[in-house]
Amino acid sequence: MHASETLSGLGLSRIEAEVYLALLRHGRGTGYAIAKAMGRQAPQIYNALESLAHKGAALLDDSEAKQWQAVPPSRFLRQLSQRFQADCLRAEASIAELGAPEENREGINRLRTVIQVIEHCRGLLAEAQEIVLLDCFPIPLEMLKKDLEAAASRGVSVHCITYVDMQVPGVEFVLSPAGDEILRTFPGQGVICVADATAFVSALLSRDGESVQTAIATRDPFLTGLRHEGLSTELAIDLLKHLIREGASLEELRESVVAGERISWRRTPGFRSFFLAGSEV
Repeated sequence: MHASETLSGLGLSRIEAEVYLALLRHGRGTGYAIAKAMGRQAPQIYNALESLAHKGAALLDDSEAKQWQAVPPSRFLRQLSQRFQADCLRAEASIAELGAPEENREGINRLRTVIQVIEHCRGLLAEAQEIVLLDCFPIPLEMLKKDLEAAASRGVSVHCITYVDMQVPGVEFVLSPAGDEILRTFPGQGVICVADATAFVSALLSRDGESVQTAIATRDPFLTGLRHEGLSTELAIDLLKHLIREGASLEELRESVVAGERISWRRTPGFRSFFLAGSEV
């Protein structure tokens, strides 16, 4: 993505973004000099400069020279971040009285952006009470490392299939036996996150992790239970493959099977609530 498009996404108009980038390239200058360097009409550039100053992106030397200069990007972006956080807090306070809508526990919601995917996963990790299972490629895993550690630190049992060596305190990783080949041939970066067998996210990002190819989130109890059971089985099988390859003893293999049982669907809050609901029908 071009720098001007990125800045436009942060609240600058197209002309403001172009003027800010021109200031960064050419340094200090009068409005007329900047307009001339850009090949644009001076009045248009003057208006953009005034707007940039109002937004904290440009400074005017109010001496006789009347020269403009760009605020350093790190400082400008920090100001934008702080302003955005303050706006979010104000918005949260103003709409809190409306209350939260009742969550759809049967539908399947399609996620459109990488931010939506990652934030849904973070939400599941934060709300998990007993167990989280994941299948996570390197890019989304890097984004979720701190959230995995936070969940594990609360006593949540966190288990993750991964495709590169990874260590996070409290998290049980199982390296996929075909990790190198999968990373080389798979058409994107995948992430599956199942919390307590009550909700899951399943997504395929682009290979660079910048966009979403397909992604869903659901709290449907049956679909989530099936997703948990499939992932727990895959974790158990991958671990057994590692142990067999390393020449593990029969006792070690038995212990691995028992460990796999501990993360099965039957041991989860989702399983208990699903069958409890069925018994009440």
